[in-house]
Amino acid sequence: MDLKVPYSEKDEAKRLGARWSPERRCWYIPEGLSLTPFSRWWKTTEKTFDLDIRAGEAYLVTVPEHCWRCKASITVIGFLLAPGFEVQDSWESGPEEVIGYWTQYDDWSFAHYIRALSPEIARIATFRSPTYRQVYSKAVECRYWANHCPSCGVRQGDFNLFCKPGGAFMPTTEYEARRSRAAVLGPYFEATGDFSLGIDVATAIPGVGDLGHPITVPVERVARPVAPQPFPKRQSFWSRLASRFRD
Repeated sequence: MDLKVPYSEKDEAKRLGARWSPERRCWYIPEGLSLTPFSRWWKTTEKTFDLDIRAGEAYLVTVPEHCWRCKASITVIGFLLAPGFEVQDSWESGPEEVIGYWTQYDDWSFAHYIRALSPEIARIATFRSPTYRQVYSKAVECRYWANHCPSCGVRQGDFNLFCKPGGAFMPTTEYEARRSRAAVLGPYFEATGDFSLGIDVATAIPGVGDLGHPITVPVERVARPVAPQPFPKRQSFWSRLASRFRD
């Protein structure tokens, strides 16, 4: 994941494990590191105006799966949007004028090929699934947030998970839907990406409709500094000798 690090903060980013790419001329997070410590430098934090999907009611959904490469048991995550979510569209009203507007949809939908997430949602996602991260895909020619296998590290592509009927996030029967677990998101869901329509059995997913215990942004734990302890005073030879006689 690429970062936008001010020059004055480059030493701090380097200390946390970020690396500099001479080709792209930017700092980035190497594979295997948690994204959370670098959240202040995520490029998505300054691009919220570009996020074109929003939902007042959305869920983080987890589904047990098997890695397509190493066959290890894994858990994949996705975002379920309740009816009433909105998508920003645009049209050209003139040679140099583009007007944007929001369209509301009345279907249950899964967001996929997510190219950007709001910082709050990204922190929740990476806290719940540390291997969920951005990666470049030659197939779709862009970077998007994707699930990865914790065992072998391979990407679990969105096409198989979200676009194939019967896949983890395209259930066609209530039986398939009940394999999943949903937890409502506390923050407003905002993202840039694509979305599927017609998830008719979404209400069969356990947890959908339960708004009582929303997931919130995890608070970063900061280690409390330990006050330096003074060294004990060193006794002289004569003091130690005198204490022996007193004993």
